[in-house]
Formats: sequence, structure tokens, C-alpha cells
Amino acid sequence: MSRRISLTSFVVAIAVLAAGCGGDDASATEQWAGDVCTSASTWRDSVESAAGSIGAGSGGQSIEQALDDVDHATQTFTNAIDALGAPDTEAGDEADAVITELSGDLEAQVAVIRDAVGGDKSALETATATAAAVASMRESVSRSFDELRELDAGGELSDAFEDADECDDIRDER
Repeated sequence: MSRRISLTSFVVAIAVLAAGCGGDDASATEQWAGDVCTSASTWRDSVESAAGSIGAGSGGQSIEQALDDVDHATQTFTNAIDALGAPDTEAGDEADAVITELSGDLEAQVAVIRDAVGGDKSALETATATAAAVASMRESVSRSFDELRELDAGGELSDAFEDADECDDIRDER
């Protein structure tokens, strides 16, 4: 059960990525922000589904499958946001660097979770390691989103996340 809570907590981290999204306009920067939010929503849904598949008394095989699903969702998410490249703003290269760093951070924490679950640790040690990895993911996502919103003095990225329709459902969940 503690693993389910930890994996469910993992889902919360992604909501921070798209905080403050919504709107109408369709500039290239807004499209970029919308694509980030779409990828984030897909990732969140996949991780929620994986977390929901683990219940009290689940065997190791269903836990392993859930971890595989989380791993796959994370890989898909990081590939998608990496493929977006830099947004078409003055701070585009810096935004691309933030996304690249976030991808690496998330992938590293999935590895930590996999090691914790697959190792010879007690249930308490596994839960503690998983919770720490989830907290690290949450911090990475939060920090990355804050960095993206603060990159350009004119607020172009912040406005894009505010205006992108694709960000509505993520914003509504926060």
C-alpha cells in the first residue's frame, strides 16, 4: 500500500509543470507551451493508471508492471518535451536547457525508484527511497516550471502557458 501512495504522489509532481495554464491565442510560443502541457497530461494520466493498478496485497509482478508503465510514461514524456526543442523566444535556448535538465532529473529518479523496488530492501526502506525520489521529482518539476516562466523579462513564456488551451485541465487540477 505504501508503494501505491508513493506512486500516486509521483503523479502530483507533473501538475506543477503546467501551473497557471489557460487561454485562446495560438502563437508559436503558445503552441510550444500547449505541447508541453499535452505531454504532461498524457504522462500524468499514464502514471495515475499505473499507480491505480497497485493495491494492497499486490504481487511483485503487478508492481513491476506498474514500474515499467511509469518508466515508459516518463521516457515518452521526456522524449516528447526534448523533441519540442527551444521555443521561439529570446530565451529559447535557455528554456531548451531547462527542459533537457528536467528530462535527465526525471529519468534519474525513475531509476532510483526501480532500484528501490527491485533491491533487497525492506518495505520501509523501499517506501522511504521511493518517497524521496518522488519528492526530488516534484522539486525538479517545480523548479523547472518556475525557471521557464521567469526566463524572459517580457513574460512571453509565462503568457504562453497562461493562454494555451491544452493547459486547462492541468491547471484545473491544481
